[in-house]
Amino acid sequence: MADAISSQALSELIGSIYDCALDPSRWDQTLPNVMDALDCRLLALTLTDLRHHRFLLLKTVGVEPHQMEQQLSKYVPEIHARLGETLASLPSLDEPHVVSRRLTAAQIEASPYHQECVKPAGIVDIMQFFLMHTPIHLAGFAVSRHQQQGIITDREIELGKLLLPHLRRAVTISWICHRWDIVQHRGVRSQLLSSLVAPSREADLSASRPAADPCRWRWWQRTPSPNVEKRFTGPAM
Repeated sequence: MADAISSQALSELIGSIYDCALDPSRWDQTLPNVMDALDCRLLALTLTDLRHHRFLLLKTVGVEPHQMEQQLSKYVPEIHARLGETLASLPSLDEPHVVSRRLTAAQIEASPYHQECVKPAGIVDIMQFFLMHTPIHLAGFAVSRHQQQGIITDREIELGKLLLPHLRRAVTISWICHRWDIVQHRGVRSQLLSSLVAPSREADLSASRPAADPCRWRWWQRTPSPNVEKRFTGPAM
């Protein structure tokens, strides 16, 4: 079981995340630190096209991006379908998809992705956080745990939820400033920009009142409570 993260270490980690916003080269150092804090084996930061089931952006830790893309390409439609079911049932984008908590043993047994890709690699659990979701694009970061580490616990979920709004902001700024060639696509540009100009204390996808143009859908970032950090100064769960 991983040790609790101190307030100082957490503050430094969050600071390093924001350093990446204007200097994307820092992601190479920061993402491994995020993965270590969450006590996981692999990490992926992704932007995918939901219509054509392909990666637009992919940043990884623990495996080369081209290797992960090669391994996952045939399973992306299945992954999108599963995450779509999760998104339809979540109260907000702040809640993660955790395989061990959302899928039954029968669902995992029937999944080509889990049986042919995840299980042979010794991965026993995956936690996917959602950075952005529109009808045609999905952005998120996911971490995977090896059998030596065991399944995702409450500690990793709560720490991930605490890091999520900071990752959203930093990734948004980084993509807008340095990968405008990708994010200028319809549905991505407005979604990213709205995350910066319309912050709120609650994260929500305004799907209850969808606009005619998907570009006008907005999500708001959650600002964590000042007391939330104290949960990680005691023993790990």
